[in-house]
Amino acid sequence: MTDYIRNNKALVIILLILVLSNAALLFFLFAKRPAKKTGTEATSTQRGGGMREYMKKTLRDSIGFTDAQIAIYDTMGTRHKDLMKPLFGTLQARKDSLYKLLMQPDVADTVRENYLDLIAQDQRNIDDRIFYHFSELRKICTPDQLPRFDSVIQGMIKKMIAGPPRRGGNNGQGPNRK
Repeated sequence: MTDYIRNNKALVIILLILVLSNAALLFFLFAKRPAKKTGTEATSTQRGGGMREYMKKTLRDSIGFTDAQIAIYDTMGTRHKDLMKPLFGTLQARKDSLYKLLMQPDVADTVRENYLDLIAQDQRNIDDRIFYHFSELRKICTPDQLPRFDSVIQGMIKKMIAGPPRRGGNNGQGPNRK
């Protein structure tokens, strides 16, 4: 056997390289690594305490809110979250009910339209509450802060409207949207 190895050093080296590369491949395939955050996961995380912290940082750093203004924002934010949670719950439940109608063979147009009207009303209520929240937040700005607030909040609202980036798409933009 040792004569065989001496006579075929090139084959032994190639075999050794193949064994090592297979071992490395197996290691990389099965080694545990931290999960990479997608845009959706990051946004979900921000919706909890993370979004409030992001908002406070933005209000403080970009607009110049004082600690007293941040304290007012905290109170307003808690009240806003408590008001919004049931609204989003109702909206989600109505959408679920609408799409469960797909399992029925025949659905009257009036039933479908009724759900769509209720969903539209729920969405209107949500947008109204968000508008009110930001208009109340604007009232605690000083005159010097107002231009910065208006600029920053418009950007944030555009991001809220666009929603989280979609996988495999064009970040939530339809074919005719720009």
